[in-house]
Amino acid sequence: GNLEEEIYMDCSDGMITDGEECLLLLQSIYGLVQAARQWWKKLVTILKQIGFVQSLADPCLLTKKKNDKYVYIGLYVDDCICIGHKEMIEETEKLLKENDLNLKVEDELVDYLSCEINFNDDKTRAWLGQPHLVQNLIKTFGEDVKDLQEYKTPGTPGIG
Repeated sequence: GNLEEEIYMDCSDGMITDGEECLLLLQSIYGLVQAARQWWKKLVTILKQIGFVQSLADPCLLTKKKNDKYVYIGLYVDDCICIGHKEMIEETEKLLKENDLNLKVEDELVDYLSCEINFNDDKTRAWLGQPHLVQNLIKTFGEDVKDLQEYKTPGTPGIG
């Protein structure tokens, strides 16, 4: 993505310089503190241009509807997930590539952002969870939590 401020960096090893020179960055590069934000801003701009609407409740959720079919994109730092009707996902992938974005497409999603994902056979429903984190909590706080009520959802207590 494009930078909004002037950022300079030391010359890389192997560059021939007089020792006092530095480089002015014209675009964000990997590892730069601003890189993830600039990528996010560029992606959101492109998504809006191709018809996505940003959620008022969460700016990291964007949706698109066409002919009663939906596609949802969730963004987290420099990672995203796209779910919805197959045709809409394929159209979104095509449009993003036309906007010169490099995509990593995974047909079999089994984890995302440290969440385990299990789909039913026809891929119409999914379970998301973090059993490894729960097990770590039990291991760490075993005696403190062993007699507490378990819930099926992290939602409202009392609904178990």
